[in-house]
Amino acid sequence: MALPKEVSTVLFAAWLQENYPDVYAQLAQQVGAGPTQHLNGFTDFLRTAGSAIANTAKTVVSGLSSGVKAVGGYLASSNGMETLSALAQTYSAVNQATLATQYARAQAGEAPATIETRYDPATGQYVPIYAPNAGSGYLVNQNVLSKLSPGFFQKYLWWIVGGVGVLAVILILRKR
Repeated sequence: MALPKEVSTVLFAAWLQENYPDVYAQLAQQVGAGPTQHLNGFTDFLRTAGSAIANTAKTVVSGLSSGVKAVGGYLASSNGMETLSALAQTYSAVNQATLATQYARAQAGEAPATIETRYDPATGQYVPIYAPNAGSGYLVNQNVLSKLSPGFFQKYLWWIVGGVGVLAVILILRKR
């Protein structure tokens, strides 16, 4: 079940706040959102909520700060998308692709995937890790992201259903 876009983008903003706090801070500044509490453990929440997230997402969003909600609303707009894209340019290709995938999920009405950033002492950088289960994780690569990206049907489900509905009404009316 797809989430309403305003819910999925707020969940995406909360995920950003935890995993890319500098990007979140710049987006919050863009919309004039004041300081907000930091959401430690939001990715853990996504992991434990699993498929039940559709049932609890509205409750979770209602408990988030007004700053997170403002950033989520901004991310639902074309200006928010452009700003996020510009901010992502400072990151590595895999981080850019991760942000793009999470954004696409939000636009498709999906909750963020359980991707978290972890410090890699070998490179001295934070890297995205897909962690579907607590204590495990896989380094994010294009293969992982393609599996997490919303497919054509997921992206356009409501348009397809609406089109079929309109076509059915037209056919019914023509038979009269």
